Amino acid sequence: MNRWDCNSRLTAAKGCDERKGNIGGFPMPSLIRAGSPWRSRGRLLLGILASICGAGCGNRSAIAVEPPLQAGAFTAYVAQQFHKALPQAKIQITGPLTLEVEAASGASTAHLDTTFSACLRNPNACNLLVTTHVAQMSAVYGTADHGFAAADLRVVVRPGGYMDQYRQVIAGKGAPVAAPLAGGFWMIGAADRPTAIEMINSSALTSLGLSPEEALMVGKRNMLHSMSDHLTHALEHHRTGVGMLENDPYISSLFAFPELWAPLAKVAGGSLLVSVPASNVVLFCNGDEAGANEAMKQAVQEVMSHAERPFSPTVFRWSADGWTAQP
Repeated sequence: MNRWDCNSRLTAAKGCDERKGNIGGFPMPSLIRAGSPWRSRGRLLLGILASICGAGCGNRSAIAVEPPLQAGAFTAYVAQQFHKALPQAKIQITGPLTLEVEAASGASTAHLDTTFSACLRNPNACNLLVTTHVAQMSAVYGTADHGFAAADLRVVVRPGGYMDQYRQVIAGKGAPVAAPLAGGFWMIGAADRPTAIEMINSSALTSLGLSPEEALMVGKRNMLHSMSDHLTHALEHHRTGVGMLENDPYISSLFAFPELWAPLAKVAGGSLLVSVPASNVVLFCNGDEAGANEAMKQAVQEVMSHAERPFSPTVFRWSADGWTAQP
């Protein structure tokens, strides 16, 4: 049985795609997947992108105004982009990096912290980040909310800081649908929308007759096949170095399925290191090799420095009992 060695080389566990050395060039994350599992509303998104960009998308020389990198000015700039995408909606600035949007889906709060942070770390990608965020969220805001079914339930993994903010956002509207995981992470219930991942609270489960605990169980069951496929693919295409699973907005949910990692841990000789440095990236490595912890930490920092949604630098060791944070 093959094993892989952990060193400073980073490889992507995706067929023949391989990334060496510095991974700063990996694609910027997108919350839109092609194909039936994501059910992307292509025409709607393309229309919104066209209304925001005109003929300038993809051609930096044709874009007259760069998004400003001061919080107040950035908020006003993004509000203008939402006005272009949703001319019938009411867009109001309620604070730095916060908007209130009243559209077909009802009243919603738009938090711009994540996109603004990503712009500060990747200013050359800021136009793309803003355009993508506005297009995705406008597709959500511009569609009437008809609720969701049990088949739409999913689980996502988020760090403790996100959970703290989420509690504030839903205060008075219902309890979080969530459970703690190792290392300060949380598993949070969500609904799989055509163009976004919508976090849900306990009040949203009334029509389904589910408790928060039951909703999390259903969400995990709905994802079991896709999560297993990711790890099977990694097992079949592992390479020397730090493996990287990416390009799926639910990829970090793998951390909520430690039982599925057993075959990969077996190939690693029973010693497997895993990290969740961003919402759309999971790293793994053979923990027995010399310098494994250092190599993982280096890879984690590289991912976090370029990620739109950086998570945590913690490296975990797998066991049959779950995850243990490494010093």
